[in-house]
Amino acid sequence: MRVFVEDNEIERVKKNLEITPTISDTFGKAWINDNFLNKEERVKKHAMFWIFLDESKCKKMEEWLSTLKAKLPETKFIKIVNSLKEKRGGNEFYSFVPEIEVLSYYKKQENDTFNVEYEPAIPGKTKVGDIKLAFDKTEVFIEITRLFSSEEEARIDKMLETLRKKIDEIEKNPFIITFGIRENFVEPDIEPFVRLVNQKIDEQRDAFKKVDGEPFTVNFDGKGGFKFHEKLEHKKGYVGGMLSPVLMIETAGRLKHKILDEIEQLPEDQLNVIVLDISHHFAHFDDIEDAFAGQEGLRIDVKTMETTPVRYANGVIQIDKGKRVSALIGFKGFDYENRKKYVNLSATVQFTEETLSKI
Repeated sequence: MRVFVEDNEIERVKKNLEITPTISDTFGKAWINDNFLNKEERVKKHAMFWIFLDESKCKKMEEWLSTLKAKLPETKFIKIVNSLKEKRGGNEFYSFVPEIEVLSYYKKQENDTFNVEYEPAIPGKTKVGDIKLAFDKTEVFIEITRLFSSEEEARIDKMLETLRKKIDEIEKNPFIITFGIRENFVEPDIEPFVRLVNQKIDEQRDAFKKVDGEPFTVNFDGKGGFKFHEKLEHKKGYVGGMLSPVLMIETAGRLKHKILDEIEQLPEDQLNVIVLDISHHFAHFDDIEDAFAGQEGLRIDVKTMETTPVRYANGVIQIDKGKRVSALIGFKGFDYENRKKYVNLSATVQFTEETLSKI
């Protein structure tokens, strides 16, 4: 069954475009009519359409593009606009948006003593970088990326969030439930999975069982499963993280690999920053810290039983390549102004507090 965008959604986008002159002028009336204001299947709609349904996000995009139009060379601005037009799919589009957001943030501050270069040449590399800041005889190279970029990860993450919501909506659930799915899990499996969770909740409600002290575990046709961890006093339980080892890597691990990929693009012996958009259901700033600095744990003195906080040497900054990353900035999309900075104190080139404050 083909599902089309609704007339009221098209009208909302049309209304929002009326208050965003830069967007309207930049993309052109004909292109907007053909891509935004046409009746089309939802799955085929340009990803930017869904941003323009939201007035606040539409205004943000207007602000970014008006800044870039005023500050960038025309050829660079046109290249960005063409990229936005071409990136129709949600994954490729949302992976490009952070680059626009971060670039506009720094371009807005640009003046005679603070220079912002888009797509700078990288010393010792054949590819261009994302951004270079130059101020006070200092150069800072910035690479921008989003946590998840593969279509397969996006597909699985979308199903996980749907499952989380549906399980969380189950009434009179007294259990803590964690769940996971495997790569062979597909969308038609969602409803049967939730029905099985419902069934097991009913079976376990009055006589919660554990097997050899372990949580009660249910397998779902070799495609995933879930666990009941304990019975709670209040009526409704809650849904926890994933249990499947096949589900890519846990969030901190995925972040670490993502950061290491970006390191390859950075120059040596420079102030280098990686900006990471973690706009994702299961990503948190704690995950960034774990990926960057190593997993947090406790060291126990067996004689005195005293505990000491420790970070295990499995983060990016413990890896030799990590010395090239001077800092990491984490943020959630459309909110770069409230970013969080993580400094690598063992980096080859260090930030001073004053220099760090300018990024």
